[in-house]
Amino acid sequence: MPQWFCTGTCNPVGKDLGPNCQQADADLYCALLTGDPEATASAWKQGTVIEAGGFCCLGQDESTIDLGPQPVYDIEALCYQESNMQANHMFGYAILKSEVTCE
Repeated sequence: MPQWFCTGTCNPVGKDLGPNCQQADADLYCALLTGDPEATASAWKQGTVIEAGGFCCLGQDESTIDLGPQPVYDIEALCYQESNMQANHMFGYAILKSEVTCE
């Protein structure tokens, strides 16, 4: 999961976490990366989408995979894309796995 898409109100969980990448995005990304629903991001940066898969905008198109509800993380829906996200998310922002510190 190399990146978490967060542009406007479009994100992998389909609920408004705020405009573009916010602390709530980073915290949720950390929770999923670590498998710990209590994990938070102590540091992160908003960057641009890279040529890799990742958590994408919910319902973007047929290239996305609906991972369904994740109740342990209080998520009603979650979306992932295995293919290059620059193909359909090129004008957006993301939090990159390499740019987030989870605790």
